[in-house]
Amino acid sequence: RHQLQVVTAQANLNFPANEVLMCSEEQDSLENLNNGLLLFEKRQLEAAMGCLELAASANRTALVVLNIGACLHYMERLEEAVAKYKEAMHMAPDMYEPPYNIGLLHMGNGSVVQAIQFFEQALGLNAGLHSHDIRYHLGLSLADQMQLDKAIVALLPAIRNHTRHAKLQELYANCLHDK
Repeated sequence: RHQLQVVTAQANLNFPANEVLMCSEEQDSLENLNNGLLLFEKRQLEAAMGCLELAASANRTALVVLNIGACLHYMERLEEAVAKYKEAMHMAPDMYEPPYNIGLLHMGNGSVVQAIQFFEQALGLNAGLHSHDIRYHLGLSLADQMQLDKAIVALLPAIRNHTRHAKLQELYANCLHDK
């Protein structure tokens, strides 16, 4: 499974394992969002969805919708996940996470050509420190389609900036070798 990109707001993801998290309409949106993210990290997906839905009902933001999409993605409710990711893209067109996550979803179900389109879209946005993840998956998808020259071009900036990223190095070397 590939690492989905979620935005954690200002949640403290270190909490006691026995702590019970509650979400309710009486709590503010941010508290429900943070509790939903904490539950997501613990992979308590149904409970996380409940908290995130409560957060969305009070304050529907791209951040909340993105994380609902990630929950649905992990729950393998893929069509619903894509719909949420696309909603988040519409709400915040400058966020790289929704198209990146859609790319991962397409890559996972074998729709590599579609994955490439979404990875390229994500790369065009402000991905900052996460651009090496996008470049890795874009390069992997291009290599899968035997577009080795394009894969090398996609990987090269990430190789230069992340010399200790073993998967990037290995993929880059394999593309050079197979070319």
